[in-house]
Amino acid sequence: MPIQPSRRPAAFRLALLAALLTTPLAVPAQAAEATPPALAAITVGSRLEAAAYQAEGRVEAVRQAALAVPVAGAVTELKVLAGDRVAAGQMLLQVEGKAAADQAAAAHAQIAAAEAQRVQARQEYARAQALAAQKFLSTAALDQAEAKFRSAEAQARAQIASASAAAAQAGLYRLTAPFAGWVSQVDTERGDVAVPGKPLLTVYDPSALRVTATVPATVAERVRRDALPEITIAPDGAAPLRLTPSKITWLPSTDPLAQTRTVRLDLPASTEVQRLPPGTFARVAFPLAAGKAEAAPLTVPGKALVRRGELTAVYVLDATQRPRLRYVRPGVALADGSVPILAGLKAGERVALDPEAATRQAPMGASR
Repeated sequence: MPIQPSRRPAAFRLALLAALLTTPLAVPAQAAEATPPALAAITVGSRLEAAAYQAEGRVEAVRQAALAVPVAGAVTELKVLAGDRVAAGQMLLQVEGKAAADQAAAAHAQIAAAEAQRVQARQEYARAQALAAQKFLSTAALDQAEAKFRSAEAQARAQIASASAAAAQAGLYRLTAPFAGWVSQVDTERGDVAVPGKPLLTVYDPSALRVTATVPATVAERVRRDALPEITIAPDGAAPLRLTPSKITWLPSTDPLAQTRTVRLDLPASTEVQRLPPGTFARVAFPLAAGKAEAAPLTVPGKALVRRGELTAVYVLDATQRPRLRYVRPGVALADGSVPILAGLKAGERVALDPEAATRQAPMGASR
């Protein structure tokens, strides 16, 4: 007799499946309510908590001249290129000025004629004096010879003055180096039309260079005047130079908008320094006196700022780590991308680094 399979296990499985389908699954409370991801943030603090303030600056020449011509004309000769060394008085550029050159040449020819007449009049006057001494010439004739000589001298001086004026006029069409140095920039080509007052060449003296930097006004008050700052300059492809300035000059005025002070630091004369081209980036470490860090400007990364027209803001995380928009007053951006905050933040507050993500999480109308 064949064995019949039991039907109980199949019925049990069906009942169990029906129970599972009709029983609601328990969902954890944490999963039911989505938690927004944590925002990347930075705790703002004072840059002056260190022993020195790092300022950014640029190398510039103490003596630098942007050369232009006071007349209009086409550039006919260009004698130098950027990077050339020039001597004082060296010819750099010539502008079309044939009429002025012809006038100068004519004036010089007139000088030669006037000089010949003066020599002849001097010789005649000398012979007249000799004849008058021997009683062979009357006093009237001697006076006439003397008058002719004086007139020839006056004409010669007038021709010399006229020639000098013509030469000066011709010189307006020519650029010469005002001092020995290097050509740092050439802003024209042969055939270009020179306009009065438009710079054509820039020449600088490499023997006297300095670094110009800007420092927040609140920082300048704490810079130690009895200690020299350290200047670090890293030219392209060369080892960094660490220098001590030979002279420090703080400009007396404060920028009313950026609230910064400008300082000029003269570089010592050396072969390495003279090779630095103007515009080279430099970093200056100013020693600071002891003081309260709260008085120092705070800085935030530039990417954390929110621009809304003429207003600037950041997202500050509150006690519940929710971002709230706050308007601030920024300073001039630094070379490392950070921006000093002159008003609106306190040391120790946390600022969101991603304004777009903070905007999505910020409560509606949450700002102060």
